[in-house]
Formats: sequence, C-alpha cells, structure tokens
Amino acid sequence: MLTIKQYVLMALEMKSESGPLGGRNVVDIAGCSLAELMDDPLTALVMKSDGVDRHELELLLAQVAQAIAGDPTRLG
Repeated sequence: MLTIKQYVLMALEMKSESGPLGGRNVVDIAGCSLAELMDDPLTALVMKSDGVDRHELELLLAQVAQAIAGDPTRLG
C-alpha cells in the first residue's frame, strides 16, 4: 500500500513526463490549490485507506495557517 507521500511523489514524477501517461491525461497537482486536492477523488481514496479524517485534517491545516499568519518566521 502506498502512502500519501508516495502518491504525491508519483504524481510529481508524472508531471515531469511529456504527454499523457499510458494514454491517460495527467493532472498537474503542483498547480492545484489545497482545496482542489482535498476535493480530488483519488486524494479522498488515499486518505480513506490511510485512515485520515478529512474534517480533522482541514481543522489542523486551518490551525497551521493561522499560526503561520501570526508568526511568518515559522515558514523557515
């Protein structure tokens, strides 16, 4: 079973290839917003298989964004 990180890395590798992969269109995930990625059916399947609760993840991301907005040096 692949982790989310592995799926993302695979997708990024597919992005760098020219033309469709195996006759299929490849989505440029690097150009997607976080909201678009969260709404993607493949992302939902991966999250489900990894036991990730979407609502909890959205709350966590909102907290991280709020913390970064309060302290921009947190971006490293």
